[in-house]
Amino acid sequence: MNFDSLLVFIGLVFTAYSILPDHKKLELKFRWSHLNTAILVISFIFINYLFFFQTFKALGFSPGFNLHKYKLNPKNFAYISLVFAFFIVSLNVLRTKLKRKNIAKFRTLISELYREKRYYEITRFLNKRLKTIKKIYYSDFYFSKIKKKYSKNSFDKLIPNPRK
Repeated sequence: MNFDSLLVFIGLVFTAYSILPDHKKLELKFRWSHLNTAILVISFIFINYLFFFQTFKALGFSPGFNLHKYKLNPKNFAYISLVFAFFIVSLNVLRTKLKRKNIAKFRTLISELYREKRYYEITRFLNKRLKTIKKIYYSDFYFSKIKKKYSKNSFDKLIPNPRK
């Protein structure tokens, strides 16, 4: 693998993303996280390190893993790391769950599906995540329960207001 093939791979990914329908792009944005971005950036930096391995080795920035014992050169290892990063990001994207922080993206996705009259996808999305939506709607989380328990109204019941 060389730098040209890496650029071709990145171009193919962007091309595949550009031809996706709008609701699939929104679904991907819903499933994408900062962890996935960090994994891709780190793997891109690592692959570029492997492309210029001889230069870094001459400068003294080589970890000395002796990969030649396993018949791995930097170009082969760059390909392996690209496949590994793609696999990890794919797993993260497929296992994404609905959380409070990405409920706005979920709402945008549902409204886009509704606008395009894709009712089957809406029901599939909602049925899959109905318990989580209910939990988010009722704020049925541990810290939310503590906050409700010790909110200002609860303290007003315990401590009488001297101004009354």
